Amino acid sequence: MEQMRLDLEKQKLALEAEKVRLDKERLEVEALRVRPTVLPSPSPSRVSGSPPVPASHRPSVPVEVLRAEEEAARRADDAAKAERDAMASKLAKLKQAEMDAKRAADVTRSTLSSALESKRSEFGRAQQDLEALKKERRKLDVCFVMDATGSMGSWINAVAEKVVEISETLMHQLGAKWQIRLALVAYRDHCDKDRLETCQFTSNPQEISVFARGLKATGGGDTPEDVLGGLDQALTLSWESFCRCIIWFGDAPCHGKQYHSCDDSYPDGDPKGLTPG
Repeated sequence: MEQMRLDLEKQKLALEAEKVRLDKERLEVEALRVRPTVLPSPSPSRVSGSPPVPASHRPSVPVEVLRAEEEAARRADDAAKAERDAMASKLAKLKQAEMDAKRAADVTRSTLSSALESKRSEFGRAQQDLEALKKERRKLDVCFVMDATGSMGSWINAVAEKVVEISETLMHQLGAKWQIRLALVAYRDHCDKDRLETCQFTSNPQEISVFARGLKATGGGDTPEDVLGGLDQALTLSWESFCRCIIWFGDAPCHGKQYHSCDDSYPDGDPKGLTPG
């Protein structure tokens, strides 16, 4: 836009200079029209002091010459007028073009300003979304899944303490920047009355500690246990966080002779149709 304005100014100055030139030519033509006819000087051979030549004997300018000069002057006036009119038309067009350019520049500035404001708003929203996403990704859900059958009798207290230790460590190291939730699922076997015991997700590690320390190692028929039932129960909990983790504690495999060579009451696999895959 600035370059367009400079170009218009240059054209305007050029037209002004042309106008000055035409005015000068017009003045010169008018000067010719009013210039008196110069009579020829007396012959040098004339004797000084001789009487002047009578006016009737002086040479006159032919009428044709005068008419030609008048016609030339008229044509020059017409040409000058045409040039002035053309120049005035060009000046009017230049002024109109300048006004159009100014309006276009105003529209462009307004459009750019609106677009810039829109982009700023979009950028602000994007920053808010990014911060929300970062905050969302700083959440962690951890579920402990542990065997609570009789074979774990000598280990269940150690497992419970390890669950408490891990929970407290997570809260201590990440709790300031992360939102951490903990859950625990204890499983036994299909023949047991209390086959599954669950502590739902909580952000209070003390709830996990009390629940884990209150578990009793009991039940369990054959060597394999309901491992898949415990994992399936964990998957049904109210998971929310972007980062999800299951920590499993156990001393026996799941049902299904294809996974082990132990004595198994369900050699064909889990009676509920669950599979590791």
